[in-house]
Amino acid sequence: MNMLLKGQETDKYFTKEFDLYQINKETNQVEYIIPEETSLEDQLQVFSDPLFIDFVSNLLQINPKSRPTASQALQHPWLLS
Repeated sequence: MNMLLKGQETDKYFTKEFDLYQINKETNQVEYIIPEETSLEDQLQVFSDPLFIDFVSNLLQINPKSRPTASQALQHPWLLS
């Protein structure tokens, strides 16, 4: 999140709550970008370890406030097993 706070272009893509958005060029209105509902497990069919899926899905959260810190990520059970 610190990187986003220091970014010069952050305001173009994230709200103050770090929700992803874009400006519609035709209407000039804000459109929130909501990721398509899909399962990481479906995308990673070859690798089906539930702990790995949990580890990666936490790291891939769009909102930085929802992601673990590096220290927290290093304590994930998948890395410790």
